[in-house]
Amino acid sequence: MEALQQAIETILHHPQRNTLFATAGALTALGTALFLNPLKAPPTDVHDGITSGRTQLSKLSDEEYSRLPYPPDIYPGGEWLDTPYGTIRTYEFGPKNGKKVLFVHGISTPSIVARDLIWDLVEKGGCRVLIFDLFGRGWSDTPYLPHDSRLYTSQILLVTRAAKADFSRFSIIGYSLGGGIAMSFASYFPKMIEDITLLAPAGLLRSTRIGLFTRLAYVGMLPGGIEELLVRARVWFRASGANEGAESAKGSDGNAMPYDVRDRTKPIDIPAIMKWQTSTHQGFFYSFASSFRHSPIYDRDEEWIKVANYLKRGEIGGKKVLMVMGEVDTVVDLGTLEIAKKIMGEDRVKSVILKGVEHDLVAKNAPQVAEAILDFYFGEGRHRKYY
Repeated sequence: MEALQQAIETILHHPQRNTLFATAGALTALGTALFLNPLKAPPTDVHDGITSGRTQLSKLSDEEYSRLPYPPDIYPGGEWLDTPYGTIRTYEFGPKNGKKVLFVHGISTPSIVARDLIWDLVEKGGCRVLIFDLFGRGWSDTPYLPHDSRLYTSQILLVTRAAKADFSRFSIIGYSLGGGIAMSFASYFPKMIEDITLLAPAGLLRSTRIGLFTRLAYVGMLPGGIEELLVRARVWFRASGANEGAESAKGSDGNAMPYDVRDRTKPIDIPAIMKWQTSTHQGFFYSFASSFRHSPIYDRDEEWIKVANYLKRGEIGGKKVLMVMGEVDTVVDLGTLEIAKKIMGEDRVKSVILKGVEHDLVAKNAPQVAEAILDFYFGEGRHRKYY
């Protein structure tokens, strides 16, 4: 969502936009002529899809493996879950008797984006966490199916049913797209939900506010090849940027040492993760574009109203949804919070606004986010090990 919108904005506001429009027009014509469309009607066989980079792991040397910006053993309790839709990478760890928490990440970056938040929930809150890569991200395969609420609901059901601990009822945390997915899931399976935390969530963004070029992509009127080029250009532009504070250590020969993503004293290298994902996961762009078009990002008021009614009737534990927002987030701005309060009721939404924080609050502001969540779970200042 963010990557496509920002790619389009780059074209619209580029000083050489006339040349860019001409190029885009030519590419559109070429894409139409050749029908370079990865989003054409998908096969009906759910077994058909694209495997993640997991198939190449055995070919990596120890040095190559050490340089992975997202190694598949980043968390304890990793499993390869085989399903009719493809293999899903899952992780489950923390005290078995701890509060059960499922985390759902966003549209671009896999579950590693929440590394520091997840560890805080385990170490400071004593939670039992269950994490997974959405289809087409990280180490999970891409099924040739619309990436909509039905697919993501099925994925959550598959992951929770396969868990070692009892996840028949759990707390759910959704970040960005994951927030829209969490609310959609809760609207169908309220009795499985203990409570809901939304971090800069999608779901209530307004499709009427997106630009013409983005709207064409949203309704499927851009050739898939052009759509992919736009997304790829933005992702690679972002991947080429330096990650502040994530400088590589130098060896005795002056060369950069492998970046150890397990070292939690250093920030997550999001650009490196995005570059790795787009290079190694051949299904990423299909999943990204399909999610943008079909998943619960825009105008899902009815699902949120259903969740509010479940809260009112006590079918979901607790009385409120927690929303943690970045004050200067330009992807999911504070208008979303106001819409949520309006349609769900002021008394159904507990909000925490992090000052000066942007959309990347999960990766860059994990301690503040964790504190807000643990206060919500256990009461302010009362959660286990935190003080």
